[in-house]
Amino acid sequence: MTVREAFETEQTTLLTLPDNRWPTDEREEVKAGKTPYIRFDKNDYSIPHTQVRKILTVTATLKQVRILDGQTEIANHSRSFDKGEQIENPEHLEELIKQKSKARQHRGQDRLIHAIPACCQLLDEAALRGDRLGTITSTLLRLLDG
Repeated sequence: MTVREAFETEQTTLLTLPDNRWPTDEREEVKAGKTPYIRFDKNDYSIPHTQVRKILTVTATLKQVRILDGQTEIANHSRSFDKGEQIENPEHLEELIKQKSKARQHRGQDRLIHAIPACCQLLDEAALRGDRLGTITSTLLRLLDG
């Protein structure tokens, strides 16, 4: 009896496969460093800057890379099989840039207030008028460093 003949004979007694598929995604724990990227399969995938320095989980199919913090999906990218690629979500980088700009502005304001305590009132009044605090801060810092 050939394999085909045996299959045809036994096919009616075989169980059908269940409708729910078994999970076949690749799954790997990764450590996010101090940059908003994780390394998976020799490529870097962006993550929100709030997720750095954490242990995260990557699940990957042939087409997609999902990055999870516990059960919460924090990033989703198309998978790349190249090497050394940086796959980015522009939103992740925009949020980081906004945070860095705010931090830089406040660091300058703190330096001014520490050097000249009366600057606190000046900056408060400027904010109430709707003036650009970044421009005022940078101008005053140039004068202070002058």
